[in-house]
Amino acid sequence: MIKEKLLKLCLAPLRLLPIKKNRIVFICNRGGAFCCNPKYMAQYIHENYDSQYEIIFFYNDESVVKRNNYDWITWKKFDRFGYIEALVTAKYIVSNITIPRFVPYRRQQVKMCTWHGSAFKGTGDMEYNFDKCDVFLAENELTYKVIREIWMYRGEILRTGMPRNDCLFNFTKKQIKNIKEKIGVSEEHLLLYAPTIRDKGDADCFSVDFLKLKAHLEDRFGGSWQVAFRYHPLQKKRNLPSGCIDLSTYEDMQELLMCTDILVTDYSSCMWDFSLMGKPCFVYASDIDRYINDERGAFLYPIDMLPFPLARNNDELVERIVQFNRKEYEERLEQFFKEWGRYNYDGTATKKAVDRLLNG
Repeated sequence: MIKEKLLKLCLAPLRLLPIKKNRIVFICNRGGAFCCNPKYMAQYIHENYDSQYEIIFFYNDESVVKRNNYDWITWKKFDRFGYIEALVTAKYIVSNITIPRFVPYRRQQVKMCTWHGSAFKGTGDMEYNFDKCDVFLAENELTYKVIREIWMYRGEILRTGMPRNDCLFNFTKKQIKNIKEKIGVSEEHLLLYAPTIRDKGDADCFSVDFLKLKAHLEDRFGGSWQVAFRYHPLQKKRNLPSGCIDLSTYEDMQELLMCTDILVTDYSSCMWDFSLMGKPCFVYASDIDRYINDERGAFLYPIDMLPFPLARNNDELVERIVQFNRKEYEERLEQFFKEWGRYNYDGTATKKAVDRLLNG
């Protein structure tokens, strides 16, 4: 706290710099990627407002810039002076994490937090982190209540859903084909295993038997199947099992979800994103007790009340897939949407979020 106050005091003279009314700054994964809500909001602004706005993103590694070297984006190094100067002078600031507290902001600036998922797993006391935001996006009514009642955020909350999920309503067959060609699955069906990060422990919890799983997928659903694994970008301890392709370096999770036929996850909010398309999702929770007791605490919604078939080991996962009943699954999904309070039914979250950002 003292260090933060001293830094803010040292940076106070920067408040003399004029605010650039056409400058929009996006903070995405602390400069680690070009994806999630910032990506889709920035693309929408570029496509619908021509060159009216200067769009700035930050990067930690040059590889992020090389993958996304668009002429309409200005890239600045994260945690350098250019990063601070951009935050001080931007009229609009959008972040999918938290808003940096040490920056001497002005009242004329608009600071939006989109967050990066639907509230489900425990995150601890986060009230301190969000008090610099002017407006917060909520993915659904459950997330709204968590933001307001658990994280104790007192500012404006926009009930739009997440901009990153609009693409799950609006994709084309050509897009799917292009993505599949990039990841090398061609015309095959795709099962994606995408677990969330483990802050503690080893990688033993990611113990899906992919060879066994693939054989039962072909028996149950027919056709040719490819199984893929995508680690969370911040996962440190990794151990890629045999029998799958590694998509951990693929930057945009939503693009992978678009072309995925079946999703297996654990406690990741990608289960909510994927459910918007009505496709089969399974929860593989081999370390659920340790995860609750040692990492995140109790879930914000009972995991056994989710509509997704739950398995604690490989035998149970195979059993859930073999016994999958689509009609029952769709009925559970509908009830799930009612309980969680789904907002986005038409793929217009990006437009609503951008309209609020730019027009108040």
